[in-house]
Amino acid sequence: MSSSALAIRRVKVVRYAGGLTRLVDDEVAVEREVRLLVGGSLEVTLTCTPFMLRELAVGYLYTSGLIDRVVDVVSVEVGPDEVRVEARLRRPPRRPKPLAGLGVEVTPEAVIRAVRGIGEAEVYRRTGGTHVAGLASPDGELLIVAEDVGRHNAVDKAVGWALLSEVDLRGSVLVVSGRLSTVMVEKAVMAGVPVVVSVSAPTSMGVELAERYCVTLLGFVRGDRFNVYTWPHRVKV
Repeated sequence: MSSSALAIRRVKVVRYAGGLTRLVDDEVAVEREVRLLVGGSLEVTLTCTPFMLRELAVGYLYTSGLIDRVVDVVSVEVGPDEVRVEARLRRPPRRPKPLAGLGVEVTPEAVIRAVRGIGEAEVYRRTGGTHVAGLASPDGELLIVAEDVGRHNAVDKAVGWALLSEVDLRGSVLVVSGRLSTVMVEKAVMAGVPVVVSVSAPTSMGVELAERYCVTLLGFVRGDRFNVYTWPHRVKV
């Protein structure tokens, strides 16, 4: 089954326009509770869009610091409403480390190219109801685009895909549609991604965290304009 079939549901709506109403078909993004069960030691309920669940599980464990490498995941079994994982979990979880030594550089053209790419995400275009997260190469080529009703889940899906595909996260750029809050920046730090780009705004604590952990944070990418909030030396103008 395609991801769009799992992620989109048709509904009847009463549409108002120009003083008139009519009954029409519309599309909404699917939202569902999925249980993540890791051995007998961890159970988490994720409210998510139910596709790319294997990637979501692996990405969640990695950005939460509960695994060091993808090889710590022994098996993943995906069901309709749950994901069962056998993994060697870290206790205590891995702590974030500064990313100052990573020499990734991007150009304005690469940033704009990547942002335009996530705007083509299918479920978002059809429903307007998902957040989008993509991983791009430094030249702006999108490697993966993930969607979810939760912006944190979208990031975890993209990170999980990269781990399972043996893509170097430390040489990647994270491109997202949502605001850059503390949790979003923390996930990038835990994944080891040194450049984070958004079409939306950062929060004050998101900026502080990016500065502390040496992440280059770009926001309000609109057309050929954007703001660089932290570590601007990675943007080559």
